[in-house]
Amino acid sequence: MIDQIFQDVSFSDIKDTEFEDCSFVNIDFTSADLSGMVFMGCSFQDCNLSTVGLKKTAFREVSFKGCKMLGLVWGDCQPFFSAPSFVHCQMQYSSFVQVKLPGTSFSHCDLTEADFSGADMSGSIFDECNLAKAIFEQTDLRKCDLRTARYYYIDPFRNKLQKMRISMDGAAGILFHLGVIID
Repeated sequence: MIDQIFQDVSFSDIKDTEFEDCSFVNIDFTSADLSGMVFMGCSFQDCNLSTVGLKKTAFREVSFKGCKMLGLVWGDCQPFFSAPSFVHCQMQYSSFVQVKLPGTSFSHCDLTEADFSGADMSGSIFDECNLAKAIFEQTDLRKCDLRTARYYYIDPFRNKLQKMRISMDGAAGILFHLGVIID
């Protein structure tokens, strides 16, 4: 389907597997199987995509605004050719393990307990994001901007941090692993 707007409908009413320049507004995809589908130039607004199946799903030049996306396994998707953008999304318990998403923009997102182990997030922006209990293990965070992100703890010995930008408040999340006491 090309250039369609889907609003307030059931996902079961949507039968196509390739979508180009489509908008999905207020759709409940909860636990749906999006495996093998292609979304190019699409936008998702106020949708619930929690626990959807993403095996071999392709997202190209997509944006997500106000979406609930709990427990998604982004590593099941096809490789990303362009970084998606996420604004005001609930992304708790999401897995970005081994995903290559350089230059991704997260703005005002809740990424509590998200797992970024082995991910390439270089050059990404985490603007006003909650990263409480997020896992960063062998993660490429070079040139990332975490100046306004909160509650993160990143081991500087187990991640790539060159030219990563943080605020003075956020420095505690790095210094913690060095045994430094901040008074």
